[in-house]
Amino acid sequence: MTKRTQTLLLVDDSPVDRALYRRLLKHDKTRTWVVLEAETGKEAMEFCRTHELGCILLDYHLPDCTCLDFIKSLGQDGPIYSIPVVILTGQEDELLGLKAVQAGAQDFLLKGKLDSQVLIRSLHYAIERNQLLRAQEQQINLLRQKHQLEELPPGLQNHIGPQWNRTLEAREARFRVVIDQNVDGMVIVGEDGTIRFLNPSAEALFARPKQQLLGGAFGYPVIPGETTEITLLREEKHPVTVEMRVVEIDWGNETAHLASLRDITLRKVAEEERKRAETQMQYIQRLESLGILAGGIAHDFNNLLMTIMAHSGLAAKKMPLESPGRDHLQKIEQAALRGGELANQMLAYAGKGRPVIQTINLSTLVEEMGHLLSVSISKLAVLTYDLMAEIPPVQVDPSQIRQVVMNLIMNASEAIGERSGMITLRSGVMAVNRAYLSQGHVIGDLPDGECAYLEVQDTGTGIDEETMEKIFDPFFTTKFTGRGLGLAALLGIVRAHGGAIKVTSQVGEGTSFRILLPCAHTHEFIPQEGRDGNGSWEGSGTVLVVDDEEDVRVAAQLILEDIGFRILTARDGRAGLDMFRTNLETIQAVLLDLTMPHMSGEELFQEIRQLRPDIPIILSSGYSEEEALKRFAGKGINAFIQKPYQIDSLIDKIRQIFEKAPSLPS
Repeated sequence: MTKRTQTLLLVDDSPVDRALYRRLLKHDKTRTWVVLEAETGKEAMEFCRTHELGCILLDYHLPDCTCLDFIKSLGQDGPIYSIPVVILTGQEDELLGLKAVQAGAQDFLLKGKLDSQVLIRSLHYAIERNQLLRAQEQQINLLRQKHQLEELPPGLQNHIGPQWNRTLEAREARFRVVIDQNVDGMVIVGEDGTIRFLNPSAEALFARPKQQLLGGAFGYPVIPGETTEITLLREEKHPVTVEMRVVEIDWGNETAHLASLRDITLRKVAEEERKRAETQMQYIQRLESLGILAGGIAHDFNNLLMTIMAHSGLAAKKMPLESPGRDHLQKIEQAALRGGELANQMLAYAGKGRPVIQTINLSTLVEEMGHLLSVSISKLAVLTYDLMAEIPPVQVDPSQIRQVVMNLIMNASEAIGERSGMITLRSGVMAVNRAYLSQGHVIGDLPDGECAYLEVQDTGTGIDEETMEKIFDPFFTTKFTGRGLGLAALLGIVRAHGGAIKVTSQVGEGTSFRILLPCAHTHEFIPQEGRDGNGSWEGSGTVLVVDDEEDVRVAAQLILEDIGFRILTARDGRAGLDMFRTNLETIQAVLLDLTMPHMSGEELFQEIRQLRPDIPIILSSGYSEEEALKRFAGKGINAFIQKPYQIDSLIDKIRQIFEKAPSLPS
């Protein structure tokens, strides 16, 4: 098939954008585009006056004018439809595009959402619609001249009338051809509101043959010069959204209206999908921001708790067993431990919790919880199971997943309330892809592939759209206040395991929470070491403690000095490196904080390893072991301890690394 050659004027002050549009136009299989480029409205207007243009692709905002100004100036040089114009806008606001269409543009497109198919189709439609409008204008001019002819003396009419009528008939025939072949639906509506003519594209839009439509009521208001959106209700077919533009014409010696109908269903679907994706992205970004905040607070809080636990523990250790003050110190230490649990809950929300990973069968885990679940729900709720026996294993922290299941079951029971209802707990395996994750309310991201899932479905009150947008916000609740992080912590646990949550709900009919987890072969986790008692073990030698928190450095120093070590301390990574270089031969172990100013724990670790490849290093962090060690995979960290740690925990870690290295004194 021979390609038609068409000249396009591309008006945009961004060379990058112009290059992109050129590349997209190369995919046109029916037209070869000769592209002229302009950066300003003034340059573009000069091209319009000096070149025969097939179409103009015009940026909404130009350095010297807007597209509305340009279209107005273009209309002053001749009919507004002398050259079809398609608008480009980077502002994702339909009102701007509609203003441009109402001013005379044929279409508008959103920058950043373009592909070759959308751009090419829009240009083709613009040119075809422009041809129709020009043919219509020619017909109107001829009809006007015909009326003028009828006012001439009879002799002059007889002389030029036949030729004039032949010209008019030829023009009308061309006009009908343009209408019949136009990809937009074309409907001519008489003054009485009935359909006088329609083209094949209009028949397809109405999904009814011409014979049923001609003479019937059009049924939609036709206002010349207006561009509106209407929904065509079609028998036995889905409704279709169309953009309607109306112009006044002469038809059969009477005034009529030509309604041009463009199917914009795909555009509306794409716009809704874009809005949904943007809303979800904003929600995810809000969760990420809150997660960063929660993680930072938890990290600093752990440092404070570390100081409390170390000093109270050391003080209790120095006191006689019968001392009444010892009991108070133990209460302080217990309160600090509970504070650590709260910090871990914030870390769970931030997706940086402390999972103890095992490979498990989700169905087996639920079966083991059966009795606990049955006594946790309302007596009016019936709990049923639909568990897949041969479900692929997942690598998770069983205690955290039990917490997730328990919370969802209790929420489902509360949603049922004081009436009878059913809660279904099911497990299974499914293939997850982008299309599935884009449907409904999904938080989290998963690669395409096989996932195991747990689903809790209830027949309760359901969740409305407004509430759905808030359910994972920290401290949000529809119950009484003071219920903690709630679903936010649940979400953090799932995200920490690399999973996602899909929520579907219908007000008055119930809610479903589906927890999606990657199958075991897709993720690897670092197992957490068990602890041994340290008894009355004592050590000797020099240990370097590097931490940017003075209280933490002091606490670690007091603990290790108490069991016989000489301690060197440094307040940040650079100071730690200088201290290590100065005492290169005498330092026998390093207790290293992960997050520090000037030089991070990771950078300092690499520098130390270059100087002493064999030196034992214990990494310390308020984040979980898995989260902290992500940066050190395969690099040989000897041990990890999470803040806030108790005295025995630190002594135990030091003892382990000294016992594993025979050359070190112990």
